[in-house]
Amino acid sequence: MHKGLYLIVELRFTNNTGTLTTTTRTLGAGGSSAIALGSGDYEATIADSTDDRMNTLEVIFESDRIWDPASGSANDYPFGTDDGYGGRFQIKYNKTMITDNGVIDKIWFPVTQFEGESIFENFVIRMAESPREGMLFYDDFESNYAGATPVTVLNRAIYQVRNLGYAVVIDLDNVFHYTGEHDILIDFQLQNRTGDRVSVLRNMNDGGYRAWNVTWGGNYAGNDTGTYHMYIDFVHSESGIEYDGVALTNATTYYWRVRTCDSTGIWSDWTNHQFKYEELSSAPEFDALVVDPAPVIVDNLVTVSIDVTYFLGVNEVLLEFDGSNHSMTAAGDTYSFALTPTTVANITYTIYMESIIGTWSSTSGLIVVTEAPAGGLDTTTLLIIAGAVVLLIILILVFKRKK
Repeated sequence: MHKGLYLIVELRFTNNTGTLTTTTRTLGAGGSSAIALGSGDYEATIADSTDDRMNTLEVIFESDRIWDPASGSANDYPFGTDDGYGGRFQIKYNKTMITDNGVIDKIWFPVTQFEGESIFENFVIRMAESPREGMLFYDDFESNYAGATPVTVLNRAIYQVRNLGYAVVIDLDNVFHYTGEHDILIDFQLQNRTGDRVSVLRNMNDGGYRAWNVTWGGNYAGNDTGTYHMYIDFVHSESGIEYDGVALTNATTYYWRVRTCDSTGIWSDWTNHQFKYEELSSAPEFDALVVDPAPVIVDNLVTVSIDVTYFLGVNEVLLEFDGSNHSMTAAGDTYSFALTPTTVANITYTIYMESIIGTWSSTSGLIVVTEAPAGGLDTTTLLIIAGAVVLLIILILVFKRKK
């Protein structure tokens, strides 16, 4: 509902039963009523009587007003830019302008005309809480996130921005949770705009910022302190209820239902749901256990590596030897640990792998530690010498062939 329009509430019914009730009304208070009574008047288009009266009414608005001053000037960015052109547009609101937090479901922008719906091609909206203070950059949009990771809340090949009566609404597809710690940044990217031109309302120097690179009678890129009138629909986490009953039984189907009560005490119908509870007992899977080199010479480095996977994720992988556990370093699915044995021995080890849900797998192996070869040459030195000998033989053969 736009504050510049009249509100009409129309009730139609074919019959009524139960206890009748009456409402409070006032004459000559700025409203009027029209009534059609009797058989067939459910379809009537002409009233039997009209009165200059108002019934007491309370209207509850669900959206949070972020910025909607008494007046504002029209602006075509981004809903009224030129047809057939793409562009990018960012707006940022100071956190002091936003008095609520939670999951954002919809965003609304008051506009200057009732009719008109813009259509965007390859339309992407990203949102973030940006720690950047002050003006936005129009020549480096990504830097405006100031290290924050944006969330893609809308990504459509074709998206029609609905005009619901002097306000356009964007219904977000993905979850973005606003905590209120930083300013909120909304990033629009589009490849093409068609349909009607719609002008939104904005004021200058009122606590927000914008940056743009769009086509509007020519290419425009810039930034300023423009603040757009905006409303946000929050879905609050307080609506969730944590289960604290008895422990669930494995392989059992549970049935549950829910209903809600509004601020006037009216309850909704029950909605019925069910789910089957099954405990996960699978453990991490592993492969490619490697000890390199094998055997290893005393005082040389040896690495134990193994590939570990679990569909929900791996919590940690430990290498146990000599009575101590050592965390293995992850590189993708490969976990490794390096050590330098100082004595000749057969080191028995066990690798323990824990999944994200606390299930375990394990496997064991042996690290064989030997003395250096006679003459004090270790494996690496012997390989270098062998390579040099082979290279020398090749050079001699090539020299003889030339002669």
